[in-house]
Amino acid sequence: MTKDDLIDNHKRKGNPESTYDHGFNFGIAPIILGVALMFMGTLMILYMMILSIFIGLGIFLTGAMLSTSRSGVQVDFTNELYREYTTFLFFKMGKWKPLNYYPYVTVLKANKSNRASDITGLNRTVTTKENLGFYLLNKTHRKRVLVARVGNDMKTAKKKTQEFAERADKELVKFNPKVVSRRRRSR
Repeated sequence: MTKDDLIDNHKRKGNPESTYDHGFNFGIAPIILGVALMFMGTLMILYMMILSIFIGLGIFLTGAMLSTSRSGVQVDFTNELYREYTTFLFFKMGKWKPLNYYPYVTVLKANKSNRASDITGLNRTVTTKENLGFYLLNKTHRKRVLVARVGNDMKTAKKKTQEFAERADKELVKFNPKVVSRRRRSR
């Protein structure tokens, strides 16, 4: 193993032992639109004219992005790595990072909202799915990474967070960001 294969003395590439899926990146309307675009793109590709093949491929890929895009977090406990991933056509993309930058875990709200409006922008609809989630926290609690949404029950959320904390060798703490003053006394 060479030095280029390491990140902070950890392997650069992890082997995911746990995957926490956050769900689709888009709401139901874009997903339906994506499926329709994939169907239209397929028909254009099958039409077999050079121009329609390229346009059809572009339309198909746009539809695939809308209908198959998901996000989540994968954790490799053995090598102490994690990655936030996004899927596109069922391929996971994301960069592995060391877990040692985040020594704490906590339970916080992890709501997910979908917004929609009509063509004029006057009628807006916001639907919010309220959840609790557990987060990795850095030393100052200023940077955090959502690991998983675990439902609405605080007891269940704390239990799942405690299980993750023990497995990842992290400390379960109450969220309490450190105050950092950037003002200097001027005379």
